[in-house]
Amino acid sequence: MNKINTLFIRNEEFKVTSEVMPGCEWVLEGEGVATEKLDGTNVMVVFHQDGSHTIHKRKNPNREEKKLDIQPINIPVDPENKGDKYLIEAVENFIVNVPDHGLYGVKYGEAIGPKINKNRYELEERIWIPFTPRYISQLNCPRSYDELKEFLTPERESIMFPGYPIEGVVFHTWYSSAKIKVQDFHKVKKQYEK
Repeated sequence: MNKINTLFIRNEEFKVTSEVMPGCEWVLEGEGVATEKLDGTNVMVVFHQDGSHTIHKRKNPNREEKKLDIQPINIPVDPENKGDKYLIEAVENFIVNVPDHGLYGVKYGEAIGPKINKNRYELEERIWIPFTPRYISQLNCPRSYDELKEFLTPERESIMFPGYPIEGVVFHTWYSSAKIKVQDFHKVKKQYEK
């Protein structure tokens, strides 16, 4: 469950430049699909053939580990951990609400809702949304630096959650993913923070 590369290289102010991140050139070449980037917590679920599932979260390296180029790792959620209980509930709510989900194997998705990353969309229940076009809104959006900067403005609304600002776009292909956020281009007012 590695972090998804940002489409463009960042400058010292942490804003993106027009230089494409190596390995992400496929986005500008028109490959893959674009989906809305949701603001939550990345969760991996392994759906087993017997109908059971296991839930994992990403553990990011601390500052010292980053200096040693240690990458994020997947760790199982702990049912006794308060924060992990929210992630478990989000996945369970997805399974209950979408019993014929048809997902098998390793699937990544975003857990959103109360007590998860400030609940940007002010949801009343927690839910896990798989990173597949069946569940996340596909976007018809541009791919060049200038066009994306114009497209991803702080005023643009979420397609999945109208009335709330869009966080960004994730481009997917069978071999890679790349992301770009509104805040990569523009100063964003954190109006959704309580």
